[in-house]
Amino acid sequence: MRELYLSSGWELRQRTKGRSLEEDLADAEGWLAAEVPSTAHEVLWRAGKLPNPYESPSLPRLVPTFEQDFIYRLRFAVPDALRQGPLRLRCDGLDTFATVFLNGQKLAETDNMFCAYSLPCGDKLRDGEQELVLLFDSAVRRGKELEARYGVRAVWNGDASRVYVRKAQYHFGWDFGPPLLSAGPWRPVVLDGRPVRITELHCPLELSEDLSLATLTLHPTLSGELPDVELLVVKLRVLAPDGSELYADIDSLPGCGGQLWRTVEIKDPQLWWPVGHGAQPLYRVELTVHHRGELIDEKTLRLGVRRLELQQDFVQNSDGESFYFVVNNQPIFCGGANWIPPELSLTRISRTQVAKLLHEAVAAHMTMLRVWGGGIYESDDFYDLCDELGLLVFQDFAFACGLYPGHSFFASSVAEEARQAVLRLRHHPSLALWAGNNEDYSIAHSRNLYEGPRSDIPSPASVEEPVRFDGRKLYEETLQEVTAAHDPSRRYWPGSPYGRQSADPNDRIDGDCHLWSVWHTPLRDYQDYGELCGRFVSEFGMQGVPSLPTVTRGLGFVPDGPSVLAGLNKGTDGPARLQHYLDRNLPPSRDLPTYIYSTQLIQAESLAHGIRAFRRQFGHGEQRGCGGALVWQLDDCWPGISWSVLEHFSGADAAAGQPVRRKASFYAIRRELAPYAVGMTWKSDGRFAIWACHSGPEPKHDTLRLRLSAFDTAGTKQFSEERPVCLHRNTTQELGEQTLPDPQLIVRAELFEEDRLLARAVLWPQPLLKLLLTDPEVLLEEQASDDPQLRSIQVQVTRPAKALWLSAGEHAVFSDNLLDVLPGEVVEITVKDPELSPIRVVGLHSLFALPAR
Repeated sequence: MRELYLSSGWELRQRTKGRSLEEDLADAEGWLAAEVPSTAHEVLWRAGKLPNPYESPSLPRLVPTFEQDFIYRLRFAVPDALRQGPLRLRCDGLDTFATVFLNGQKLAETDNMFCAYSLPCGDKLRDGEQELVLLFDSAVRRGKELEARYGVRAVWNGDASRVYVRKAQYHFGWDFGPPLLSAGPWRPVVLDGRPVRITELHCPLELSEDLSLATLTLHPTLSGELPDVELLVVKLRVLAPDGSELYADIDSLPGCGGQLWRTVEIKDPQLWWPVGHGAQPLYRVELTVHHRGELIDEKTLRLGVRRLELQQDFVQNSDGESFYFVVNNQPIFCGGANWIPPELSLTRISRTQVAKLLHEAVAAHMTMLRVWGGGIYESDDFYDLCDELGLLVFQDFAFACGLYPGHSFFASSVAEEARQAVLRLRHHPSLALWAGNNEDYSIAHSRNLYEGPRSDIPSPASVEEPVRFDGRKLYEETLQEVTAAHDPSRRYWPGSPYGRQSADPNDRIDGDCHLWSVWHTPLRDYQDYGELCGRFVSEFGMQGVPSLPTVTRGLGFVPDGPSVLAGLNKGTDGPARLQHYLDRNLPPSRDLPTYIYSTQLIQAESLAHGIRAFRRQFGHGEQRGCGGALVWQLDDCWPGISWSVLEHFSGADAAAGQPVRRKASFYAIRRELAPYAVGMTWKSDGRFAIWACHSGPEPKHDTLRLRLSAFDTAGTKQFSEERPVCLHRNTTQELGEQTLPDPQLIVRAELFEEDRLLARAVLWPQPLLKLLLTDPEVLLEEQASDDPQLRSIQVQVTRPAKALWLSAGEHAVFSDNLLDVLPGEVVEITVKDPELSPIRVVGLHSLFALPAR
């Protein structure tokens, strides 16, 4: 096809203050070799002109560069084949305020990094060599100019002027990472000589209520610049998941383009399911356009046949609305996490990196990821992989934690940004929901600027007037209209959190909620999650310090104690809040290794308490309480201290074939989201409640067996009983309450299908500070394996052991970890370790063994 990717041969330089663009371009000094896609800071860092932005001490030297402007320049030749027809310069992503010049003539000025631009340029060509110049203005400086013109607005995180800038908002700095306000062509730049282009391929699928018939509409739209008398040959094919052809057709359109409509019925289709609930077969639609025997354009979509609904109705015995997803007529508890961009510098992200992180989500039994609004609309690779893996996507539009303007110029830019995003992503079966923003209703409510969903949308205030929540225009008009026009079958939700009934977007009986009363003020105990639960918990979390190799990377040196870690924690009062939960629940740590272990244990305990409580309230039948729980956050964008479950896994790590480092909370989440789970919680006076959960295809047996056992801290069994349990598909079943003679006993619950152990849980006295555990005398026995890097390990104890954390080499991967082991049990795990390092063990008992303060 007639396309030339302009990827190599670029030069970059920083603008010189006081000089004109022409003077900078004429200066032969100071240019650095660059490729596209890239950003200026990435190029400067690789050239040794800037310090490593992934090391915390570099920030003071980087901040002044955020005010700088940059020039990209490319000299290139246009192949004769591209000169034969209309020519366009396609810029798939310019970050953010860019002016595009070809041979000294301006093609465009842009102000939205999320938009692609197709710029006619054939009349700007000259003989011989061409010169393409991209001038990037400082985003923070341009944002400040807009702020001075339209007024200062409130934000949580980052510089307040960011709300005027259509750029990834976390680039301005967030509570999980430092700012990196770079600029550049972050997506490809292409010289496009196609005389005809596929502008849309819309393929909506409708599945009958009984799941027996899928109706596929094929609706391609072509835009051409050939004479009407020229003939375009358009070929359409539909392939089954096994590659067999279900439908084929050839038609024609005039050279100026046009539209086609076809309808294909698929009887007894293979259904696409979320991971853990069934398979993910993908049908394939192929579209090709030919002119005089030449392939001019082509497009392929992969589609999943599934019926997905957001169920919102009034719950029995409640005055609130439900909020849960039904897929193929099955209610699904959406356990999962929030996703942020996995790098500070977006051009460092690779498909391999994304794939490994998404596989970790699947390994943790996650069903849904929320693409958070402070980042980007992710790459095609991300959504393709979610389709393949069965990960549902709760998709925010790119707004977060701010009072955005409702001015017409801003809404117009947002409408085009949203239109492009919706057209690109709407065919993905993994895409479950569009949400207008992240926490914008929350910040408005906190400042008494939002009176509820039925109140009027205010007009923008003048610079002299108090700020208003006029950004509602974006969420309740602009984005609503775009999704209704281009993706009407998928639900749109104005914000996250948001409710249809209350002015409080975090109302527990309506919509989705972000539960931050644990961690933020009033610093509620994580043991309280059960009474805080809402209809769908789309954010909750607890910080955990990553492993020593990761914090060393983030600092640029090996730390000698916890005090030097403060620079890695960008959360407001982050170290103090983390210490609050450590002090309330664990004995004090004395050195850096035990501090890291303690924070990871607190994070794991907190998230496990949350998921356990929320999944319990999923309920059954018509009594659905909580439809999902999404941990904040799955991944990290740099090697810092945050709420992430996985430590920062860079594109370089992925290229080197290294494994993803898991925090202890990964293993706790995986246990709580397993297809079968059993849960317990303390009531009072030695009583505890018991329940069991199921997710996935129909169980083989409705009747299971529950075994309860209780031990004292010395390891003596004090209580034991068995009972039958009835458990159905995608339900949570309450199993009553039990009274113990001693509230300090440790209780184990095991769920069996005949003699097969399905789930296991241990209930410990709370807080863990009360336990006073002694050395459990951990015994590790290694067994031989055919793989020299893989070892099988059996773990046994003499006395109860809480949170045994096993470690080996820096790149060791354990099949399970953070183990609760009781006397008489044999726990088998495997570890893959290229270094074959000795296994080290630490546990809660290790903290009790430390000398008193």
